[in-house]
Amino acid sequence: MRRGAVRLVLVGATTVLAAAVLQTALFSTQVKIVGVSPEFVLVVVLVAAQLIEAEQLLLLAFSSGLLLDLLGSGVLGLRALVYTAVGFVAVRLQTRTQGSLPALAVAVGGLSLLAAILHTLLATIFEQPLVADRLVTALWVTPLLNIVMALAFWPLASRLSRAVLVRVRP
Repeated sequence: MRRGAVRLVLVGATTVLAAAVLQTALFSTQVKIVGVSPEFVLVVVLVAAQLIEAEQLLLLAFSSGLLLDLLGSGVLGLRALVYTAVGFVAVRLQTRTQGSLPALAVAVGGLSLLAAILHTLLATIFEQPLVADRLVTALWVTPLLNIVMALAFWPLASRLSRAVLVRVRP
């Protein structure tokens, strides 16, 4: 693994840790629209799909999902599985969305919807309680909030990745 790639993974892991703290402390309690909050950690993973290699992204997706599982009270490994699956699809879409902000927005929206559906299906299998009246709202509001978050986060993420790569080059 190249030295620049290692630094990008470390920056990605630090960013995911900060995003997890923000998501659990701020977004889940303070920032809600129609009773739904954005999934900032998922947004970080999806934006990272544009900046790091496939294997690194899958590791980042799994570890970020596992971190959220450890911070929450749900089934351990549920978000890790969902984020890894969504990360795999994001890797497959990487060449189509590279460098295009509208394509990134569509990908984040679609993949957020996929994540919500997968999470709901797997939670149902593991007999987690579902709130049916909020389910439909969550399936369309969360992807829209994630699109807004991704468009706001993209400039910072791209600058940060360029700064890390520039420091590595001799």
